[in-house]
Amino acid sequence: MEEALGEAVDGGLMALTLVSMPSEVPFELWVDDDLRTHRMSMELTLNFEALSEALGEEIDETPTVVIVTDFYDFGADITIEAPPADEIVGEFAEWLDDLGFADFLEDRMSDPISTT
Repeated sequence: MEEALGEAVDGGLMALTLVSMPSEVPFELWVDDDLRTHRMSMELTLNFEALSEALGEEIDETPTVVIVTDFYDFGADITIEAPPADEIVGEFAEWLDDLGFADFLEDRMSDPISTT
């Protein structure tokens, strides 16, 4: 499998990543009485069946990633400083496009969001 993965990486790591992304990502959202989000939890199960087909190799694993983000200190005073110009690499949309994510995201965002 390492050889197939190496060839796939040379041929497009982003393509492999996109193949393994699920079509739905269930999440939970905790909000307060003012409808401010305090926690978001999402479960991402990668589609290794599609990745296995793309690589032409058997993959026996189905990894799941759980991401929990907590939001707090609403209204706190903060200071944000822009990074030095030599540390800025470009516009985010251009970066996504360079990685091959722009079309993927556009396709996903055109679908209605499921609330179930």
